[in-house]
Amino acid sequence: MAQFKIYKDKSGRYRFLFKPNNHLIILTSEPYHSIIICLKKLHYFKKHAFNDHYFVRQKANCGSPYFTFEKLSDRELLATSETFLTFGAMEKALNLIKKNAKGATIDNSVYAL
Repeated sequence: MAQFKIYKDKSGRYRFLFKPNNHLIILTSEPYHSIIICLKKLHYFKKHAFNDHYFVRQKANCGSPYFTFEKLSDRELLATSETFLTFGAMEKALNLIKKNAKGATIDNSVYAL
């Protein structure tokens, strides 16, 4: 089952990550100072993840494709994907998010790195 997890990064900020059904991490949020803000951004992501307009396809300096998730109103960056070997692999990951994010569970335990 698809799942969101919340964790504290090395700088002590909260982030969420998304694991689709294959249990690979394909998306990580920006850092947030409080767990409340992190949860609000996570719920915003869940609500809008089915809509392709929120996803921006990009290319890393090394040429690998990746995508970001941004709010449409102000283009605030909320999350960034892992990089992929091919454009097709990136599109497959996007489809997994669109299909599974809304029904994904949220693991309320906060993990530390």
